[in-house]
Amino acid sequence: MPTATTSPPRENLVRGIHPGIEMRDTGAKMPTLVGRFAIFNADGVCCCGTNTHIDGATATAQAGESLIQLRIEALHLVEGFYRVDVAVHSRSGMPYDYHRQLHSFRVQASTRAAGVFRPPHRWAASGGVVLAGPNGSEGVDA
Repeated sequence: MPTATTSPPRENLVRGIHPGIEMRDTGAKMPTLVGRFAIFNADGVCCCGTNTHIDGATATAQAGESLIQLRIEALHLVEGFYRVDVAVHSRSGMPYDYHRQLHSFRVQASTRAAGVFRPPHRWAASGGVVLAGPNGSEGVDA
């Protein structure tokens, strides 16, 4: 049977790191399978969720060891506690292995933010507005 895990398991994540998940199988051939991943905040709000089918990939597992990896370039989540769903299931939704919010991590950030995520951004102004950043620089990158 396929197994789903977070890889590498971590207690504390800093915004902008590159987390990922792995789904491994050492069992028999399966005609189709779907890898699923979702992140939920402490309030149970789904911050993001995807699977191989939604993303347009078709996965079939041959006999022997199989591996599906999801690589996330950057999370950009605000500071807080998060839980992760990781699953491998059939295309019709029959679960082979489902870890519902069994994995967790905490994001630490040096800057406070409201909402669910904090995308890279820059403040700028024009006209009669002067916007100065740290050390008198023009504009503010955040």
